[in-house]
Amino acid sequence: MPKIYILHLQKNGITDDTTRANTLTALVAQESAKIIPTNYTLNDIHIAPSESKDSIRFYGNTISLLLQKVATKNDIENELKSINSYTQTKNTSDLSFIIKNKNNLDILIQKVLNISVPPSAVAYHILFLNRLALYRDTLDNISKADTDPVRSLVGADKYVDVVVLAIRTLPQFSTYFNNKNIVFSAKDAGYVFTTGYTNTN
Repeated sequence: MPKIYILHLQKNGITDDTTRANTLTALVAQESAKIIPTNYTLNDIHIAPSESKDSIRFYGNTISLLLQKVATKNDIENELKSINSYTQTKNTSDLSFIIKNKNNLDILIQKVLNISVPPSAVAYHILFLNRLALYRDTLDNISKADTDPVRSLVGADKYVDVVVLAIRTLPQFSTYFNNKNIVFSAKDAGYVFTTGYTNTN
């Protein structure tokens, strides 16, 4: 059982293992039900009145730069270090990277919202936005460990699944551009969507 759960229960005088387990199940269920995820729809994005191969390629080069800023190896490593460190020390300063990246995602989401989206890419764009929002909301929940430990644990429990979803967005975009027969050269930012592309960074 995670230490943060145990501390929360000890503060409330709950020390029996069976009672702990039942209480935690109820707490997590209640907290999960209260968390309303951010959800973006067609009304939140800028849809272009028409599209062409050139406009789709331009969109690909633009969105790829933003996609590559999501859940980088460095981000994931630092977020996990922050979570693990806080679990050991209960020092809120250990969550500083979580808060920093949550703020970075706020900025990134705004940039994605401002992009002109080809009509055929709308579903992919909204999917990307909502996965970004889920990632951002998860980090926000985790950052509340000091004031709302149960909510923070709900976020921590979902962290891995949320990150995996964010990472899987890139190949889904690759499928979209491939279906549209959009070819990116090695000099294009959108080259990351090319089948067989390998990130050497």
